[in-house]
Amino acid sequence: MTPKINKNLSIEELVAAAISRGEVKQSQSGALVTTTGKYTGRSPHDKFIVDTDDIHDEVDWGEVNRSISEENYAALEELIRSYLEERDELYVFKGKVGPNLRVRVTCEYAYQALFCRHMFLPAELDGFEA
Repeated sequence: MTPKINKNLSIEELVAAAISRGEVKQSQSGALVTTTGKYTGRSPHDKFIVDTDDIHDEVDWGEVNRSISEENYAALEELIRSYLEERDELYVFKGKVGPNLRVRVTCEYAYQALFCRHMFLPAELDGFEA
């Protein structure tokens, strides 16, 4: 299965998609409300950096910056790609954090991409493929 890819949708399009797909409800004040299940935030112990020779000495390794091997990263990436390929639709946001750091986030849900629209700067970046 190949999912439909929605790239850099506007805030209005993401709100409409999230509501129509039943991901969120709109409160009386117009705010969007959703439930995320038992996991309500990012676990500080679930952040890993791929440990390569070119960055190894530049990272302050420890409890916060934990390493993952290139091999384990590749295996994890394959699991995620396989999972996402089975979805009907995906939402891709590309943009930047500050002036120099480019990001691309692939989301299963429209409300997740909406969060990215509010957290990061949307940008058309030359040579940055979504």
